[in-house]
Amino acid sequence: MTPPRPPLVRHEGHTPREHGVGLAKKMFLRRQMGEGSYALMQSVKRALDPMSLLNPGKIFDL
Repeated sequence: MTPPRPPLVRHEGHTPREHGVGLAKKMFLRRQMGEGSYALMQSVKRALDPMSLLNPGKIFDL
């Protein structure tokens, strides 16, 4: 049995692309951006903040 889809996804909505996306929307970011874009954003985060000192866990769980 698959879990119910949240309204954002069910109605083909999207996560805002602006600062302050919020922790509540974090779980939808990968699906919205796609695997390639999400992986790219993670690699940029790792390159610029290798010790994850800047907002740890806010967007990416590295």
